[in-house]
Amino acid sequence: MNKWIGYAWAVVAAGLLSGCASTANDKIEYVEKTFLKIQLDAGEQTLLDSEVLCEGTQQLRFGEAVSEQAYVYKNFLAKFVSGALLINNAAVDACEASVSLQAELYADISSSKIVNGAKVFQGDYLQSISQAAIPVSLEQGSWQDFVADAFVLTVQAETRKIPL
Repeated sequence: MNKWIGYAWAVVAAGLLSGCASTANDKIEYVEKTFLKIQLDAGEQTLLDSEVLCEGTQQLRFGEAVSEQAYVYKNFLAKFVSGALLINNAAVDACEASVSLQAELYADISSSKIVNGAKVFQGDYLQSISQAAIPVSLEQGSWQDFVADAFVLTVQAETRKIPL
């Protein structure tokens, strides 16, 4: 009897597996999408290194203590920086992104907490840096700019095929 139960389970398992297995007739469809690799540096220190799909609007947050080699320290005497990059692509069938930046600089902090995946600081506030939307030209595949005497922003575009 146990032999027949074991055989029945083997038949059921084989049937389930064959139903899930792909065959040569199954075709995986791919679509080309453009991704943006975004890096925000403050001199020798990377504050943000991320990749987003070049569609719609994306917000990337950052918050870090910076070294004395950082532009925000050299130019503004800030030891802590937090903020966000806003990447917007209004084009329907292309990647024509614009990037804006908002950052808060602090000389010293009394507390920090994580908000939306990045540190936000409270303390000896110095100033805000706000950069209006900059159109990103991706004709050469990458773009770089020195923003507000504080950050180096690099954007690279890469088109890949991904399964639907």
